[in-house]
Amino acid sequence: MSFIKKIIGKKQETANKKEFSASIEVNQENKDTIKPSLSLHPEEERVTTELNKKYMQNELERLPEIKKNDISINGVYAYDIGDKIEVSFFILNGLEKNIKFEEIPLLLLDKKNQILARQTFDLSGLGEIPVESGRPWKILFDKSKVFTDDIPSDDWKLVIDIRPNIKDKVNIKFENIENKYSDKEVDEIESFIKRLELVDENEVNITTYKIKKTKDEFIEVSLLIRNGSYQTVNIEKLPIVIKDENKEIIASKDFNLKNTNVPPLNAIMIYVTFSKEEIGEKDIDVDNISISMN
Repeated sequence: MSFIKKIIGKKQETANKKEFSASIEVNQENKDTIKPSLSLHPEEERVTTELNKKYMQNELERLPEIKKNDISINGVYAYDIGDKIEVSFFILNGLEKNIKFEEIPLLLLDKKNQILARQTFDLSGLGEIPVESGRPWKILFDKSKVFTDDIPSDDWKLVIDIRPNIKDKVNIKFENIENKYSDKEVDEIESFIKRLELVDENEVNITTYKIKKTKDEFIEVSLLIRNGSYQTVNIEKLPIVIKDENKEIIASKDFNLKNTNVPPLNAIMIYVTFSKEEIGEKDIDVDNISISMN
């Protein structure tokens, strides 16, 4: 994996560049600092030009010195390459032994520590990082794991997510199938999605979007289905219950959705209707009812 594709070029001009040091303290007794030497993966060492090595050495020297017995991750640049966000960084090893990594959850944060992106990466490809050295690498955040339209040009940081039992989240886009919705309607739906909690990876989530009463006194329910998996999800039947403000059941029905398909990492809207007969003679205030899926 090449650390830099070009030293001079359009990508370099548009890169969001920021040095950041996030240290993992391993031993608090000794806080002498060290200047790590550049260490490339053996395969990179073989193919990297001297010019690129000099560039990486300069980047390494610009980073904060690492404290002895610490490990730090230092973001260097990030830029949009279409369907992914490319982030380059250095791992600095201040230990007195070589280190290796496996799967590590990483976060991109802004200056207010708001999460811009989260994804778990297999960093075994980094290989073994020698004592008192810094190794450059890059990762690609899938756009589905990026929760903002723009990565800030500065004040971003790359850190290891040390929170326990946190699942990967995915960013869901609305699928305007057959251009059924106007631009205004799409904007309203996408705005609604942004206000929802992010979907866990491989989770399917169904959320009530709108409830309204028709001219025929039917109750129409709009449901947003978000597919957080990487495969198309097929939904054939959906049991729905309407409850009043006292949580009393007003009506329930199993709806046949006729093989509704939700594309990967997308959201679609479906509509179900309860007839007047199914609701009964009750005078229902749609502002005070709730929908649940059993």
